[in-house]
Amino acid sequence: MIRPNTHGEAGSNRTPPPDPNAGSREAELELELLAARAELADQVRSAAGEREAAETKYLSLIERLPLVTYIDAIDELSTNIYTSPQTDRIFGYSAEEWLVDRELFMNALHPDDRVRVLNERARAHETGEPLSSEYRFYAKNGRLLWVQDEAVVVRNADGTPLYLHGFLLDVTERRSAAEALEETRARFTAAFNGAPNGMALATIDGHFLLVNPALCELVGYDENELVGQRFSDITHAGDVAADLVAMKAVLAGEIPGYTLEKRCHHRLGHVVAIRLTVSLVRDAQGEPGYFLGQMESLNDLHRLEERLRDSQKLESVGRLAGGIAHDFNNLLTAISGYSERILARLDPDDRSFRDADLIRHSAERATTLTSQLLSFSQRQMLQTSVFSLTQAVRDMGRFLPAHLSKGVELTIVLAEEEELCVRADREQIEQALLQLATNACDAMPDGGRLTLMLSTQELLARKRTGDVDLPEGRYAVVTVSDTGDGIDEATRSSLFEPFVSTKGRTEAAGLGLASLYGLAKQSGGDVVATSVLKDGASFAVYLPLVNDLPAAPPETMREIGTEEGRTVLLAEDEDVVRMLVREMLEGSGYAVLEASSAEAAIDVSAAHAGQIDLLLTDVVMPGMNGPALARTLFETRPSMRVLYTSGFTNSAVSEQGVAVEDTVFLAKPFSSAALTAKVLEVLEPSSSA
Repeated sequence: MIRPNTHGEAGSNRTPPPDPNAGSREAELELELLAARAELADQVRSAAGEREAAETKYLSLIERLPLVTYIDAIDELSTNIYTSPQTDRIFGYSAEEWLVDRELFMNALHPDDRVRVLNERARAHETGEPLSSEYRFYAKNGRLLWVQDEAVVVRNADGTPLYLHGFLLDVTERRSAAEALEETRARFTAAFNGAPNGMALATIDGHFLLVNPALCELVGYDENELVGQRFSDITHAGDVAADLVAMKAVLAGEIPGYTLEKRCHHRLGHVVAIRLTVSLVRDAQGEPGYFLGQMESLNDLHRLEERLRDSQKLESVGRLAGGIAHDFNNLLTAISGYSERILARLDPDDRSFRDADLIRHSAERATTLTSQLLSFSQRQMLQTSVFSLTQAVRDMGRFLPAHLSKGVELTIVLAEEEELCVRADREQIEQALLQLATNACDAMPDGGRLTLMLSTQELLARKRTGDVDLPEGRYAVVTVSDTGDGIDEATRSSLFEPFVSTKGRTEAAGLGLASLYGLAKQSGGDVVATSVLKDGASFAVYLPLVNDLPAAPPETMREIGTEEGRTVLLAEDEDVVRMLVREMLEGSGYAVLEASSAEAAIDVSAAHAGQIDLLLTDVVMPGMNGPALARTLFETRPSMRVLYTSGFTNSAVSEQGVAVEDTVFLAKPFSSAALTAKVLEVLEPSSSA
């Protein structure tokens, strides 16, 4: 080996003497180099073997996993470099198909997810951030799968991105289970929050976990105020013990649940009566999980019970009124009729005239009282017809001012529709509105404003909220309002009961508002009272609208006089009434054939050779009734006309086959003028229609 000279003189060509051991040292170095090369080759071969074993072990591991492992190039199409063989079983595509078809991945993505997924992969390529995504992917057989995609960007030593290494996991079942769970949760939430009764979930020690809006409304607290509170915090002190005993019995497995009535404290301070139903929900291991409570306000139930009692009371009074109506009206017919006849024969200056007039006046008052009693029980004899309620309110605007107290100003507000027609007894409706107006004036002794407003309201479903109870339909609403002192809640709750007065103890209570309520109900409507103490009161009378037009008013009215030549067959089982009616008819010039029963009337008709123009018969009689009598006589006297009369209620008369609304009916008691007018109306309808 030639070494540079570093110690001799410059330019010296002296050569060192040869080393006798130099050849052996070079040989040793060559051997060491060969050994090192051999060792390095062994190490390389060993490392390659170990790497191959590791790769084999890694591939063996990932190919046993229930997912697809992949390696993709970092390019726009995520070109596949490697895909584990599970792809065939999970997606139906072989690993070779992934390698050959560069667009397989993009084409198999659901169209709605494609742009998002490709953008997520592009972002991972650019930033090197891990990829985590879920998307829909079509298997080779067309089945749509949900796939979870997790991947990382692999880099070399200098940080250059090499490839994307990740896995695809089929999460279709998990996703379906999650969606089903979410749907169940949504259904529960909707049912829980939409329940009309209060609902709550509570821990086993009684703390609220979840409450619904109905419970918040029931006790007046917001949801965030209730959650975390103990149930006993809003329970009346007198009811806590019973509740705790029942809860312990449920936890001990002695009972599955319990129901009890209890009191709760409302946020505003008053007590709310509720019915509480509690059940225990257990977990999968059967251990107590939480309590489910349902709370129903008993206020509505109490109102229904009150309505039931009122209905039963009405029915009882109705049965009583209906039972006495026939006999009482017969007596009133005789009393009023004979008092009229006595008055007709007496001189007004005669002392007996005043006595007879008082008898007639008392009979009229008794008739009114009977009518109110029957109205309250919804059994009043109504002469219903179609009439314009708009015109009726207009007419009231003309005659009401004369009945108003000093200082009371009247305002009439009509509906936008030209005419609102209803089917009811116009005279009774007008009397009821007049009574409401009079009551309103009494509530404003120092003056004020009285308003009559006519409007319409359409109910799309049966409405039982608050104080109104009406089926669906269109209604005319007449509202009578005042600016008086108003009515307190205690009085308002019993306003339509008989003998309840808003005028204090110094005024006599009667059947006024009770009869108004009965009239409205019997006409298919309702009455609603609203009031704020010291701020006036309002009464709304609902009547169902009809599309029929009112009957045309009479063009001519023949003067009532004698009717010589007309024959009337009178069938009446009450002797005193029969005698009176005969005298009334004969006084008007009619020839009268009388019978005390239907059977007797048939015999009288058979024995009478001449014409019978009119059958005037009571509806309800012992034996054969009036309608059956009329049908029998029609067989031999088809041109004969019929006029029914009765002291029974509408329902009792209707049961006999007579429509009270028809013009062929006259309710007892009646006056002589009313009788002769109705007889003329039946015999000569053209003169009164």
